[in-house]
Amino acid sequence: MNRNIPARVKKKRRSVKPEVMAILLLVGAFFSAQSVADGNITFVGGLIDVPDCTINNNRTIDVDFGDNIITRQVDGLNFRVPVAFTLSCVNLPGNGLQLAIRGNGAGFGSGLISTNKPGLAIQLWQEGDKLSNNAMVNFTYPDVPALWATPVAQDNTTLTAGAFSGTASLVLRYQ
Repeated sequence: MNRNIPARVKKKRRSVKPEVMAILLLVGAFFSAQSVADGNITFVGGLIDVPDCTINNNRTIDVDFGDNIITRQVDGLNFRVPVAFTLSCVNLPGNGLQLAIRGNGAGFGSGLISTNKPGLAIQLWQEGDKLSNNAMVNFTYPDVPALWATPVAQDNTTLTAGAFSGTASLVLRYQ
């Protein structure tokens, strides 16, 4: 049986891939489902410039222990001196701030800042509590936290007399 099908009737059938069909069915089902409720969402916010804070009038914060530290009395409690600095901020969106003092860690102890003298480090304090190197302190501007520093000797070390120094950075973060 040879049937002649007119050319106008001959059409090539295109098949839809199963993956495409599944996606089309899911999209159709999603949009045809009845909503129980719907609501609008509005997104709002405000952009601000970076707050401008100046630490210690852009001068180095000098913490001077003096020249009369007796090596045998360096225990992390004696010879406590304030870490005195000023802070001036403008354009703060809120008064919540954080600060940390970050220095190279000492090769002994926990949370201490190293110095150039072997066996000697600096312990930081906030009020009467030890403050680890790089620990964040929350505060509300303009009330800056009172920070202190004490020299600490490594256990079983005999310190030698002479000058010492150490460095760190005071870092401020906005909350």
